[in-house]
Amino acid sequence: MFSTGEQLENQEKEVRDLKEIISELNRRIAQNELQRENMRGMRYRLNEQLELFAQIHRFTQLAFSAPSQAQLMDVMAEGLVDIFQLEMGGVLLFGKTVKRLILSGACNFDRSQKSFAVSPEWIAKNKIGDLKTQQVLIESPPGADSPFKNLGLAHAVYLPFFNNLKKIEGFILGGISRESADIYTFMPAAISSSFLVYAQTMNGIYNNIMSIAEAKAAGEAKARFLANMSHEIRTPLNAVIGMTSIGESSRDIAKKNYAFNKIKDASTHLLGVINDILDMSKIDAGKLELAPGNFGFAAMMDKAININSFRIEEKKQQFSTRFDERIPGKLFGDDQRLIQVITNLLSNAVKFTPEQGSIRLEADLLDREDGVYTVQIKITDTGIGISREQQKRLFNAFVQADSGTSRKFGGTGLGLAISKRIVEMMGGKIRVESKLGRGTAFMFTVPLGSPEGERGAEEAADGGGAEQGADFSGRRILLVEDVEINAEIMGALLEPTGLEIDNAYNGKEAVKIFREHPGRYDLVFMDVQMPEMDGYEATRRIREFEASAGKAGRVPIVAMTANVFKEDIENCRAAGMDDHIGKPIDFNAVLEKLSHYMA
Repeated sequence: MFSTGEQLENQEKEVRDLKEIISELNRRIAQNELQRENMRGMRYRLNEQLELFAQIHRFTQLAFSAPSQAQLMDVMAEGLVDIFQLEMGGVLLFGKTVKRLILSGACNFDRSQKSFAVSPEWIAKNKIGDLKTQQVLIESPPGADSPFKNLGLAHAVYLPFFNNLKKIEGFILGGISRESADIYTFMPAAISSSFLVYAQTMNGIYNNIMSIAEAKAAGEAKARFLANMSHEIRTPLNAVIGMTSIGESSRDIAKKNYAFNKIKDASTHLLGVINDILDMSKIDAGKLELAPGNFGFAAMMDKAININSFRIEEKKQQFSTRFDERIPGKLFGDDQRLIQVITNLLSNAVKFTPEQGSIRLEADLLDREDGVYTVQIKITDTGIGISREQQKRLFNAFVQADSGTSRKFGGTGLGLAISKRIVEMMGGKIRVESKLGRGTAFMFTVPLGSPEGERGAEEAADGGGAEQGADFSGRRILLVEDVEINAEIMGALLEPTGLEIDNAYNGKEAVKIFREHPGRYDLVFMDVQMPEMDGYEATRRIREFEASAGKAGRVPIVAMTANVFKEDIENCRAAGMDDHIGKPIDFNAVLEKLSHYMA
């Protein structure tokens, strides 16, 4: 039996234990309430996040269905205002200079204010150019140096977005009025992160849509180019075939000569088209090379003018020139590429200037420093002119100023793109000044050097070429050409020079003839692509024969081939050839090689 004292002690212990249990229960109840509250808060935030992503998804669908860049910008601005309950929203893209932001998309925005001045200091202060930052920028209110200081906002929130994460493209701007200033208190945490998610999402949409648009535009341009090429190639081919039939069937010498002249014009045009395509292929492959050397400036300009003189006379256009007397007579540079650029620009001037219009070619010395002469070439015409919008596309490959240009005037649409690339490779610049209906002026500058070496200077002075009336009587060459008509043409062209020609129709035959008649030939013209044995192998075997025969000198071998890329020329030299002539054959180039190697 317990005593009264023991009973009281036990009861007191039980009371203490019950109090502890009740205290623990109360603590656990309070903890559960806190957890429930936390869960309620988490559920609220998740619901908000879900709603945000649902709204972003809705505007993403709208953005991808926007038919133009302008409407895409408006959708982005509208989403900004709707999702974050802002007073206004806008998308601003950088203009041509970093000092301007151009309003491209707006919602509740005053469109009369189209651009905003932005200082480099403001960009630097806010780390706008830092790709790693991508932080929400907040001004409350916009400061005196802010681009948005005149919008009357209590708070301005904006974030830079990027073009494929390479350069700053513009801003997504969110404005919050004084009435909704309470929303701003949440901005540094919840709304800030949501705003960033929205900006990055829209940035991705913008880049994707712009990439798709650029790819589509490039595809359309190439499709137009291929259609244009089909026309440009088929038209002169049709003239060649048609005029050949007329010449064959006619007994009238005058009519035959007329047909021959038309065939020559069509063939020259076709060669120009093919050369443009080849040059553009070289540019795309990064294989367009310069071949600088000494040249006479006046002779170079005369060649460029002579190429276009027939068309100028045909259209009865007034052509004038002015050359700065300070330009040296002898210079160092790639005169053939210079002729190509000047010819392209002159050809365009002739093409787009009406009959009896005026064309002027000018050359000025802009600067001279350390033996480098900066020369400006300018071609001015009184033709149809070019609008500002057309000028933006003028130097793009596969694109002409206007889609109807090729149908009306012809041309590949590659000449200006090629010219721009050549000028830039030379270290110069090309530009255009024009007004629609008032004519055009193309001008380019190139740095040219002083001539190198006495021999080169002499060649520059006299043009370095051979006369058409060259006499090679008593000299003999071996012509290796598998296409009989090509051999026949070469023989006919060289007949007036008195040169004796032996023919071989493949590499194997050429080696056999050469071995059977050592010392007989002064030069070999060697085709490259031939049956049985190509020109490379034939050249190697001829060189081996010369070495085994113990000859001190060797016979010059000049490649004649349509393979005209740099690596093709290097392959010719590696096989043992001394020089190279591209096909179609330029007869003047043939005479120059003969004069050089048989002097």
